[in-house]
Amino acid sequence: EVPMSWCQTRLVLCCTVLAVDLCSGFTMMRSWRQGQVQVMAGPRRLLQRSSASTSQVDEVAAGTSGSNGEPVSPGVREASLFDCHPSVEFWRGWDFNQQVTDTGGTATAVVENLRQTLQAKGPSEPLYWAYHLGRMTAFGLQGALSLAAFEAKVSLSNEQPTTAPQQSGVFSGVQSAGAAAPRLMSETLQTFRQDAENIEQGAYKQPWDFTNLRNKQWSPFFVASAHARYMQEAVSTLEKRRENAAKPKSEFPVWLRGGTMYPQYYQNTFHFQTDGWLSSRSAKVYETSTETLFLGRQDAMQRHALVPLRRHVEARGLPADGQGLNIAEIACGTGRFHTFLKDNYPMASTSAMDLSPYYLEEARRNDRQWRRATRAPANSPKTSFIHASAEDIPLPSASQDAVLALYLFHEIPPENRRAIIQEMGRVLKPGGICIVADSIQLGDRPSIDRQIGAFSAFNEPYYGTYIEEEFADLFSAQASCEPFMKLVASSTKVLSFTKKSD
Repeated sequence: EVPMSWCQTRLVLCCTVLAVDLCSGFTMMRSWRQGQVQVMAGPRRLLQRSSASTSQVDEVAAGTSGSNGEPVSPGVREASLFDCHPSVEFWRGWDFNQQVTDTGGTATAVVENLRQTLQAKGPSEPLYWAYHLGRMTAFGLQGALSLAAFEAKVSLSNEQPTTAPQQSGVFSGVQSAGAAAPRLMSETLQTFRQDAENIEQGAYKQPWDFTNLRNKQWSPFFVASAHARYMQEAVSTLEKRRENAAKPKSEFPVWLRGGTMYPQYYQNTFHFQTDGWLSSRSAKVYETSTETLFLGRQDAMQRHALVPLRRHVEARGLPADGQGLNIAEIACGTGRFHTFLKDNYPMASTSAMDLSPYYLEEARRNDRQWRRATRAPANSPKTSFIHASAEDIPLPSASQDAVLALYLFHEIPPENRRAIIQEMGRVLKPGGICIVADSIQLGDRPSIDRQIGAFSAFNEPYYGTYIEEEFADLFSAQASCEPFMKLVASSTKVLSFTKKSD
């Protein structure tokens, strides 16, 4: 292990000072519009303990009920079914509020998380830490600016935020953002620590774009235009959340009516984002929006989906560069993750599938950017872009060595989840691997189980059923797949399954 140099340490600390400034700015917003707090009902199944005990795991090893007869959450039950990465236990016990109590204050708790991050084994290059801490600061400041812009717009319009308590979710959300900023910073630091350790252990490469000056994120023009798009979208999203909080979700249709071409659930403005998934405007702002929401850790979280794929490839003695492998990603969105997949397996034949042609266009653009920036091998197979629904994958049966789905299932009705998993199993070869990366569920992080259902308020109509879904049972019944490996990275969990051999 290469110790950090003094120059590296100074570089990191400079970024940290900016992050602490961000934390202070968020905290000042806690008094914003006092009295508008909405108490949101938590999920109906709650864990009362900070971690899954041995007795809990033993109780659910053969079923789904604990000693009191109540259903056991997915996060607890999975501990007895999967080969759990150390991250699973880490996040199950990670409780920022307890850290504040133990260390004597919020600032000292953040500093302690920073210390753990910097001491962790990871890439020795100072650029990794400087880039990622700078990334956290930049996206955090952008989020703070968007909240300030929304507040200013409401104030200038002389509108009252709400007259009904049940409509105050957006304002309580702004207050919560200020209170949660130190915790989110600490979560982001710990996610970067895990990401760095995965890279050091060879699970995947360093991100292909952060040191490459040919990448778009180093272009001042791109950064300025992305910021402008995000500010406009963020204010619009918060406005729609405030105005439409009391309306049924059926009143949030997209502009394009798809008839039978698009499933009914798909014709919805998820997150209150403009046009849902059905416009170029939505596709172009999506990556900036998610990174801002997660304080710059979205890429690091989703890269964890590459860990079980690497373990599977090594265990089966498959080519490390993906030569001869067929890998499909369904619901690929803008294709950001697909560039990491392709960078690690450049010789694999990959398919990127999505139901939105606008997001597929952005995915193709990201693929071209990866090829130019990395000077990908000329014989690297071209990615196949497929416009189709996940319920009807247009690939031959038993044709794929791996099938991945990231951040898909929490936006899918329960009956459609089963159809999609059945399709994933159909196209997967015997002995192949399915990998699902999505939001954490109940029991993955017991300290926030009471708040996890709140995301439904941002026009996520199926999130409440998602956080209780037993995916191990679904993949067994619908896809003939067995649990393989589980990881957790902050707000993301990764479950993987292998298909039984004939």
